[in-house]
Amino acid sequence: MKTQLMSLCTGLNRDAMAAQIGSFPLDVFPVQMQRLVLDLVRQENYPLDFTVVAMLSAAASAIGNACQIRVKGRWITSPILYVILVGNPGVGKTPPLDFAYTPLQERDARRYAQHMEKLKEYEQNKGNEKEAEKPLLIRSLISDFTPEAMIHAHHANLRGITIYVDEIMGMFGSMNRYAQGQLAEQLLTAHSAKPLNVSRCNLPLPFHIHKPCIHIVGTTQTYRIGELLNMGFLQNGMMDRILFAYAPNRKIEHWRRDVVVNDNADCQWGRVIERLCNLPCEENPVSHMVTSRILPMSSDAVDLFYNWRNTLIDSINDCHDDTQRETRFAKEPLHVARIALVIQLLRWAFEEGEMNNVDVQSVEAAIRMNDYFTECYRELVQIMKSEAMDVLERDWLCELPSSFTTAEAIVEGEKVGMAHRSVNRALSRMVAGGMLRKIKKGFYSKMS
Repeated sequence: MKTQLMSLCTGLNRDAMAAQIGSFPLDVFPVQMQRLVLDLVRQENYPLDFTVVAMLSAAASAIGNACQIRVKGRWITSPILYVILVGNPGVGKTPPLDFAYTPLQERDARRYAQHMEKLKEYEQNKGNEKEAEKPLLIRSLISDFTPEAMIHAHHANLRGITIYVDEIMGMFGSMNRYAQGQLAEQLLTAHSAKPLNVSRCNLPLPFHIHKPCIHIVGTTQTYRIGELLNMGFLQNGMMDRILFAYAPNRKIEHWRRDVVVNDNADCQWGRVIERLCNLPCEENPVSHMVTSRILPMSSDAVDLFYNWRNTLIDSINDCHDDTQRETRFAKEPLHVARIALVIQLLRWAFEEGEMNNVDVQSVEAAIRMNDYFTECYRELVQIMKSEAMDVLERDWLCELPSSFTTAEAIVEGEKVGMAHRSVNRALSRMVAGGMLRKIKKGFYSKMS
């Protein structure tokens, strides 16, 4: 597969492209998409994996509630993805995200212009006997919002909305402003595709969104990733729901003049997104519910999916130490199913596949993409744990043996200038964050 993939790099610096591709499973995507991505990497210096993941996210946003996949029995789901691109300053996170979402941004801009015309007409006819209902602004992307505004936006567009924030840590940090973690709870619920019920004094009517479809996409710098632990995202399960893209190539690439420019890249991608956006998503005006097309997995795709999932569960069951288990495994079948649906529809949109069902090729592709996201997550968790500690705590933790008592922790804390209370707080936080394991009262060990 890698040989076939590199054959698409004609005229490029093959060594440079091989370094960019690395172990990233670019070959699981439609061939035309691979060519498009390689053109963007070559002429725009976009990091390859950020480009693909941003396009995957944009495709999921375009599909929304129009199509769902049957995971197992009555368990069906829309392609809801929470995605964060993580990298150092200047490595190129924002440009590929902008490219991927430009068709949706332009679509929203057209809707806004139409809305302003309808609003103007509404104001002019205000007071008439046959006064029309006040028009609602329908949009796909939101960035600066309150929990109530998010619900309003989704209620107006039941196909789905995307929280699109470039520097996403600011948005996550703002969750603490809302009473009792309202926004965090809504996003946790929405990712699980459970109904959202909101009834508040400042809302004119209670809202019930039977089939929520809220996507998240954004970027952050590597040094800020530890903030997610401080926000409690490991404990509340948000970390398990996020797909992190962390480019293996940390270098900032040189600009090159001797490249053949593909002037058609924006048009190509725009046509694909438009085709996905045009998938029907009918809304019942009485029940205010949407009807989705449900794609089953093919028989061989089901076999592959079940075998993969059962092998994953066997490895979890073989681990008899609960403290050593990653909780993320519980969400991985959901990630794989959703990614498989998006890849199947991308193949259809590029006219390289059908959409009668989700076939074995798309499930295999999704499994390989999930492996990529899992590796990124594990690498970033180590960075998160390090960044979540201040300098004193790092020095203190380094001085502690692999197993120690509370009394020993306090003694070592005094040596670096930590008060007793600070040591106790650090012990509790590091146990919750997965950096330490509490063996029993007063006894701890470091996690490897």
